[in-house]
Amino acid sequence: AAAAATAAAAAAAAMDTSEEYVTVSGPGDDDEAVDFSGGLRTRLSWDVGQKQLVLKLRQSMENPRRLEIKYKGELNTSSGSHVHAGHVRKSFYTHSPISMQRVLEAAAARQSGGRPSDPGVDPDRLFPAGVNALLVKDWVLSPGLTFGSEQQRKVQYALTLRKAPQFIRHSQKFDCWLSGKAVARVDPRTTQVGGTASARVKLLRYNLTDKQDLSLSVGVDSSGGMGRAWQVTPYLRASENSLGVKLQRGRASLFYDI
Repeated sequence: AAAAATAAAAAAAAMDTSEEYVTVSGPGDDDEAVDFSGGLRTRLSWDVGQKQLVLKLRQSMENPRRLEIKYKGELNTSSGSHVHAGHVRKSFYTHSPISMQRVLEAAAARQSGGRPSDPGVDPDRLFPAGVNALLVKDWVLSPGLTFGSEQQRKVQYALTLRKAPQFIRHSQKFDCWLSGKAVARVDPRTTQVGGTASARVKLLRYNLTDKQDLSLSVGVDSSGGMGRAWQVTPYLRASENSLGVKLQRGRASLFYDI
């Protein structure tokens, strides 16, 4: 029983709480909250350090009123331990449509010989939506609740601030964008406050071969509070279509999106 409890605790500590978990390539890969199909996403992940295979499941839905429900579960196929986490939150956008959508629309208009409807967007320049969009626009504030299988995370109040993905460069061959997120959590039983923060820069190279796209993400993660010291760790993810490698919170893994 003690061994099972230890395995479950280790699985909970290693659980992927990021939102960069998709089965298709595209501008909506990272930390977006624009539209969710509600489809079940599955992944096989091999923990290089622990030498364990983990099955990961993710289900997310968002209704037209931008009420989002997301559930994530992980099953360790070696120990049989399982953990889960999720959230319910309501999103409020400072601007709509977001800059990434406006850039894509402007690029499509230019390719068809027309002019972009938004004069502030130039799809061919660096930061095509402009510096103003990068600094001021496209913030998403989301109050809600989080829950998890860990005892200290049964139910917590949460406030999430996200920066919707911003193009650094957009072209037919590759896209590069950045995004960020910060989450503050309050335990209603102890009133302790904790949080996480992350920043990502992602490069997506289209048609590296006839059937392959290459994706590379780099960034940092930070977490702490609720009796824990703050830690900052690097993040790296590289993938080719459904197969990839990831380094997060000091743990390396190989994964395959089913």
